[in-house]
Amino acid sequence: MKTITYSIKDQLATVTLNRPDVRNAVNFDMIKDFQHVLTLIKQDKPTHVLLTGANNAFCSGGDLRDFHSLKSEEEAKTMLEPMGKVLREWVQLPALTVAYINGPCVGGGAELAIACDVRYGSEEARVGFVQASLAITTGWGGASLLKERVGYATAINLLSQATIHDASSLEKLGFLTILSKQTVLDQLNSYRGKRESIASYKEQLRTPYLLENMEQEVVACAKLWELDAHHQAVEAFLNK
Repeated sequence: MKTITYSIKDQLATVTLNRPDVRNAVNFDMIKDFQHVLTLIKQDKPTHVLLTGANNAFCSGGDLRDFHSLKSEEEAKTMLEPMGKVLREWVQLPALTVAYINGPCVGGGAELAIACDVRYGSEEARVGFVQASLAITTGWGGASLLKERVGYATAINLLSQATIHDASSLEKLGFLTILSKQTVLDQLNSYRGKRESIASYKEQLRTPYLLENMEQEVVACAKLWELDAHHQAVEAFLNK
């Protein structure tokens, strides 16, 4: 795979986003690689999956230089629909999914993190649902997941602020727990052999209509994507 590395050992699958030159931003190649990773996970049947980023970043979101050429609602859907499907499949994995946020985690990167069942991070973790600053909304299902994980009041606050939050603030909000990566790996060892129980709990705890709500986010984001306000905001960001 061009943009993601995948390995499995002792029932732990490790998925590392690997575009360090752009802080592991998601492009069309990475979407294809995510689809392949999902196939591998379903084949290997790990008990738990660790998602992290190469070097000192988790994921800086969608690659604006790659996606800015998408102008219309229908063009936007060529990216939003497949990546939205990736997140819906990720949420339904029977394995316990764990994000280790080791640096910037912004926009679509924050959506990837919230799609995981559990989030840990280093002191350097920085997370922002900044989509509103680009005149769009979460497009892969992140808002529905954020509400599911942290509750409505915290979710609407984080989404509306559209700013970056440090690890300490995020821990207070219940978004993540600050731990070293080695400590997280040590904890994950305790999940061995519990795959069926974990899968059952995940299905029981999932809110009804979550997947449908996530799918509606694709539609809502695509409508905003084609408006001048979004394209002007992206131009201003790229020209900083």
